[in-house]
Amino acid sequence: MAKEYGPNAGVLIDMGHHHHSTNIEQIVARLVVSGMPAGFHFNTRYAADDDHSVEPNPEMSRIFYELVKGDVVFGKNKWAFMIDQCSSRENRIHAILHSIDSLQISLAKAMLVDQKKLIEYQKADEIILANRFFNEALLNADVRPIVMAARLNNNLPLDPVLAYHESGYQQKIEKERSK
Repeated sequence: MAKEYGPNAGVLIDMGHHHHSTNIEQIVARLVVSGMPAGFHFNTRYAADDDHSVEPNPEMSRIFYELVKGDVVFGKNKWAFMIDQCSSRENRIHAILHSIDSLQISLAKAMLVDQKKLIEYQKADEIILANRFFNEALLNADVRPIVMAARLNNNLPLDPVLAYHESGYQQKIEKERSK
């Protein structure tokens, strides 16, 4: 439908508004292949509410793999990425920081996949080897040291949620609001 509206139309994938078990990675791959401008509203809806903070999980890593493979994270056809959450149960600033942390972890895992090696296994019809190779990065790799090194290189706190909590800023704004 977006193609019918011309080159300024695109597709927004809202992680909170699709049926459970929808293959979001496949939707991403199809949009990338078609050259469709697109974007994401990242959130989590595990509790039947689409407003919760993003958690690093296998689905998010697979989605990021397709985004990286499709060159829409850093490339010239970069998609728009947003966080769409506002749970009344979560501290909103903690939730945003946690979501960014989770998205960085998922991105780092996706970037670990050697796409050429994966394609070699696929072309050789080595299904189990391809799957194990893919999952080694997306499920089993601990990328936290990589993410922390990137933060350290940019003079950012290693753990943004903990740094915010320890800063006392939340208590300060709550005290100011209660006056």
